[in-house]
Amino acid sequence: MSCHQIEQTQALFTDNRFHNIGVGFKNIRGKENTIAQEYLKAKHVGADVDKTVLADPDASELGRFAVSENITEVGAFKTASPRNITLTAPCMHDGSQKTLEDMVNVYNNGGRVKEDDPFSPFLRRHPSTAPLGPAEEGPGRVSQGVDQPRDCQTGGPHRDHSDFIFYGGDIAQRGKPEEIDHGLEILGGLRGKVYYVMGEHDYYVDLGEYWRDQLGPDHYSFDHKGVHFAVLNSILIYDDWMYGDWEKPMDRMIQMARFDNPKGSPFMVGESQRRWLEKDLKGVSRETPVVVFSHSALQIRSRKATWRSSPSQ
Repeated sequence: MSCHQIEQTQALFTDNRFHNIGVGFKNIRGKENTIAQEYLKAKHVGADVDKTVLADPDASELGRFAVSENITEVGAFKTASPRNITLTAPCMHDGSQKTLEDMVNVYNNGGRVKEDDPFSPFLRRHPSTAPLGPAEEGPGRVSQGVDQPRDCQTGGPHRDHSDFIFYGGDIAQRGKPEEIDHGLEILGGLRGKVYYVMGEHDYYVDLGEYWRDQLGPDHYSFDHKGVHFAVLNSILIYDDWMYGDWEKPMDRMIQMARFDNPKGSPFMVGESQRRWLEKDLKGVSRETPVVVFSHSALQIRSRKATWRSSPSQ
């Protein structure tokens, strides 16, 4: 579905919009205007409508209307991302679909849970929600595909064939210790040896201190089956920016967290790591294949991008 979209710069699998696809709304169909009017009356006299929406089965189906007060948004709920959906059942805003296949069948049937339910106008007119076909050829295959063991809980479909795993950086979003802890908890489900690369989202609050406490050095090397691997911290920048006039460390992190932020700075590996790499490779035969891992590109791909390494290197 295009509402679970993949864009050129991100893959959030959601359009961040609100839609009434019919789930739950059938419970208030025909009386939605009365419920909406009663809700607005209570809201405007100062009643605790937040509790009402959570506790009252009818009011809970008002959806986006409870915030926008736009009658066209009664029953509209935000498109949820299907990330890790096989681990978060039941499905839909009301938990009415117990399994992923149940949910896919609802979409495939035009928003109908039962045959005598009305079709969802949104799903009927949306070109990306055409029926998939018989269950064994459509929804079943979709749910099986999503349910393939590609998430960290199962270690990936080829876990028995992988000698090790590389995680390319950015365990966290804003470098907070609790974010790194949560990310490592998720990644802890991977089976086998995991090698980690430092990303800027892991770094610019405490300059990587907590990351290194959990995972060790941010640049290192190892040999495996005749191949020499080197891992670099490629998201360093000049000291005058790094230690600039920041009111608090999070201000520095926020600047680096913005994609192609002109207030940021092109990344680099720095002189110290270049000396380390030179020393490391002196003990490696010229016949030995060498693989270098880094978080940001070591070559120029866009002169405007802050995620490339400095051309001087």
